[in-house]
Amino acid sequence: MTLVVDRPTPSRPSRTVRALEVPRQHWCVVTGEYPPLEGSLGDHTHHLVAALAASGDTVEVWCPPAPTLDDAEPARAPEIPGVTVHVLPSRFGWRAIAQLRRALRALPPDARVLVQWMPMAFGRRTTNLRFALMLFRLPGRRLDLYVHDAGFDIGRETTRRALAGMMHRVMTWCAARSARRVYLTTPAWQTRLSLLGMRALPKDAEAAWVPVSSNVPDHADEARVAELRRTLLARGRHQRVLVGHFGTFGRFHFALMPHVVARILDEAHDRTFLLVGRGGEALRDFIVTERPELAARIVATGGLAPDDVAMHLAACDLLVQPFEDGASTRRGSLMAGVALGRPTIANRGRSTEELWSAERAIHLTDSHAPHALAGAVTKLLADATLRERLSENARRLHAERFAMAHAIAAFRAEPATVPA
Repeated sequence: MTLVVDRPTPSRPSRTVRALEVPRQHWCVVTGEYPPLEGSLGDHTHHLVAALAASGDTVEVWCPPAPTLDDAEPARAPEIPGVTVHVLPSRFGWRAIAQLRRALRALPPDARVLVQWMPMAFGRRTTNLRFALMLFRLPGRRLDLYVHDAGFDIGRETTRRALAGMMHRVMTWCAARSARRVYLTTPAWQTRLSLLGMRALPKDAEAAWVPVSSNVPDHADEARVAELRRTLLARGRHQRVLVGHFGTFGRFHFALMPHVVARILDEAHDRTFLLVGRGGEALRDFIVTERPELAARIVATGGLAPDDVAMHLAACDLLVQPFEDGASTRRGSLMAGVALGRPTIANRGRSTEELWSAERAIHLTDSHAPHALAGAVTKLLADATLRERLSENARRLHAERFAMAHAIAAFRAEPATVPA
């Protein structure tokens, strides 16, 4: 399999410019999450289809319904000019799959079908083989597959997760075999696809590295940020430093972050920790139950609108973003701080790309152990020059490599091919 890399340089025209020269296209985007259904994949998909529509394309989205209370009106997807949202009757149950199959078969031959691939997002307790087989059996339709996640690892978790990981590999094989082009949020997925065997992709298929971009604005009003920072630091006594983390606080982070937060706050008493994102309140409550003396120094925002997320992250002196498989270009929560130019600490791992070290856009630790992350916080707070350099490199790297315009150019134009 060949990896396609798009690296804009000053010496040649921007991919964005050339993408705009491509005739308008008709997209059908299939996703397991879409607003008002909450999730990082849904946030990214919303951002992506808005950018496709803004480039002049026609976009249809097929997605599952958001859960609602019995007496509540069904929540609706936000309206975007040029985007039509089709809500399926279920989370890819048999009726929903049948409806989607009919719709895909009825599309004109030149329509582009882009599947936002994350096997855990398609229902049936993360193992919806029926959906993957539907993609595999579509007659005469070659899909574009955007791999956000290839599924659970095998042999690293409980027996149930290992079995699910095996099913995810089968599902990914079926989806990849149906693909005309495959886009990877990180080159780590190329390794995973290669493990599926030589026939995981048709011989003429291409794999393109298309990092995710930040789902929040890359700027915030300085006056509002300064006022917010004063408010957040005023919650505790003698607080001068604001350390932040952005995410949705899933299984890995809920287990790790209590120790990370406590270690960082214990190392200096002038620090406040800000938890930004859905699920942060539960994490704060858990920490405070164990360490009630830290209550005034931990702030959790809960879910916020993108503009408010950007403002809270911009208020932080630095961000701490550990990941189980390491920092990588598939992490939208990492990209948010990078786009804003916030000095960010993250850990290396099996998915970490070389460009993070080469570009020095974030500060990498060798592990996500609490003492390693806390030590990096102390180091960066003592070195204003290093923080400024990280900030400048992060803003530049996001603008030159990760911004949504580059993804849209990769989808709409033919990238140059280089050996992997």
